[in-house]
Amino acid sequence: MLQAARNTARQNGGRKAQLALRPTVWCGEPGASR
Repeated sequence: MLQAARNTARQNGGRKAQLALRPTVWCGEPGASR
């Protein structure tokens, strides 16, 4: 699961890499929840 989050954050620009650590915020964003 961490790997998937890392890949997604990388595509976004790496800025979401930190947010990826928190599934709550990551999933809280509409459209970002893959």
